Amino acid sequence: GAVAEWLLDGRTGLLARPDDVQDLAAKLDYLLAHPAEARRMGQAGRRVWEERFHPRHHLAALLRLIEP
Repeated sequence: GAVAEWLLDGRTGLLARPDDVQDLAAKLDYLLAHPAEARRMGQAGRRVWEERFHPRHHLAALLRLIEP
């Protein structure tokens, strides 16, 4: 899926407008100027990855499909 489907703007990262280099640069500047906020969003993003995208979830779904 698209990034906007899993990235929670301001919570698990910052969503830049498509094809807007200046918006992307502004978001990067913000993160560099606010390292604690960047760390908090990174940790929240990691939790989302663990809950939704960790390979064990995909493997479990695959095993449900092939196990009798």
